[in-house]
Amino acid sequence: MRRIGHEHNSHHFIRAAIVDLCLGEDEPILEEVGLPSVSLSRDVEHMTEWTAVEISRNGRRRPWRAAEIEDGPFAALAGCLEWEAADADE
Repeated sequence: MRRIGHEHNSHHFIRAAIVDLCLGEDEPILEEVGLPSVSLSRDVEHMTEWTAVEISRNGRRRPWRAAEIEDGPFAALAGCLEWEAADADE
């Protein structure tokens, strides 16, 4: 997560996590995307490194949630992106 900001979610302004997103290995990195959900933002606001997450919700009108994925291709991609980011900082 880059920072917390105030973003409009098409209904009103919310306290939102501003993050960088990568949706897959061959996908571009989307920088500074405001998450459209307070609950989703709360779930990721402690993440300071590239982290693979699964986003879900249990039905209509239920909060969006993010859960860290620790194994598999998305976790491996997050590890590679973190390594590249650390390498670029040096």
